[in-house]
Amino acid sequence: MSDEIISRYGRAKLNKMVAHFYANVVASPNLAPYFEDVAIRTLVDHQAAFMEGVMGGPAGSTETQLEAVHSPLRITDVDFDHLIAILRASLEHFDVEPEHVEIVMSRYRDLKPLIVSR
Repeated sequence: MSDEIISRYGRAKLNKMVAHFYANVVASPNLAPYFEDVAIRTLVDHQAAFMEGVMGGPAGSTETQLEAVHSPLRITDVDFDHLIAILRASLEHFDVEPEHVEIVMSRYRDLKPLIVSR
């Protein structure tokens, strides 16, 4: 099913979804501080590649890399949940089918232990 997701929506739409997602993330007063010193364009490119992996394309990052990058940020449960709510809204904004939204959301929720500080 995940191979179908990336082929159905394609890279161009995926890039637009990710750009929309980050525009909303950095507009959030709670989440913006995590991205103050981050080159958003680079992050959008990286996240698009990562999301492509989540949707069935080639893998973007290893679990070890994800944990290493996010650990110093001290991301809270609340902020992670807020971020994935924005992700859901972005996917829905671009008319991603509900069953595909649920696949993507499930995969991102599975990553929570690697991203949220303990």
